[in-house]
Amino acid sequence: MPGSIETLKMRIRDLHETLRPIKVGYARRYPVNPEATLVTAFISLPDGAFGDGRTAHRYRDWMRSILSIRQYMTVFIEDENADFVRETRKSFGDMTEIITVSKDELSRSANYRNIQRIIAGRYMEKARRSDRIELREPLYNTIMFSKPEFVARAIRSNRFKSRYFFWIDAGLGHGMNRRLLYRGLMNRPWPNPEKNHLLNETMMVLATRSVTERRDIANIFLMHDAMLAGGLWGGDGETVLKFCEAFRRELGWSFENNLLDDDQAIMTAVYLKHPQWFTLVPGRPFLDNRCYILKCLDGP
Repeated sequence: MPGSIETLKMRIRDLHETLRPIKVGYARRYPVNPEATLVTAFISLPDGAFGDGRTAHRYRDWMRSILSIRQYMTVFIEDENADFVRETRKSFGDMTEIITVSKDELSRSANYRNIQRIIAGRYMEKARRSDRIELREPLYNTIMFSKPEFVARAIRSNRFKSRYFFWIDAGLGHGMNRRLLYRGLMNRPWPNPEKNHLLNETMMVLATRSVTERRDIANIFLMHDAMLAGGLWGGDGETVLKFCEAFRRELGWSFENNLLDDDQAIMTAVYLKHPQWFTLVPGRPFLDNRCYILKCLDGP
């Protein structure tokens, strides 16, 4: 009986934490987190590429929420959308770094050629959900696999003299602009500077399921069974840079073995070899809450 009561209490606490709005009281004390840079990107695919109604226009709306966070930000963007970023971020003065990229440049990359080769060779035809975009659109995965490269570039240039760096998907704004839980973050800084110490010498990432040390990495690709979420992750710049370099190595290994999945599979492969680099945030069991990691670094 005592064990059952404790389990019930834990589930109630878990549910409360899942459902509570983000706390941004610290914004009254800190106009910006002076030690953190957020990194994001928006490179559009043709409308209809996803097959689920997602369009470039819709992604721009979602990204508007990300761009409204009052924090140092490095944005990788196509030239035709650079003015959109400047207009959306105009109230934040010199807190924005814009780096232009092009689809043509990405389509000429070695990553694109490897992805195209694996798709054309039908090496993943027996994979789970083999019709998903990762296994049919080379540019999509080229963009996904560029995320650690973009973050590494931001760390190395370090425009804002930051210690902490976070990747945040443009699409994560979908979770922010539609959910009352996260609207309070608009025009406010994140993460809470008083929680910077939680990021020292580690990288924080959302675990979508229980992570064990003994997993067959090839099977993760075939079963589309990654255990980490790729929408929001980051931490101490030195640790994140080690992760980015390991991501590149694991990506090369997957190409050599004709394996293809999304960036989360590569992230999981890195974690299984280097768990000491990571702080895992357990996924909330009651809701599909992609934004939950934001609340780990908020505060009154």
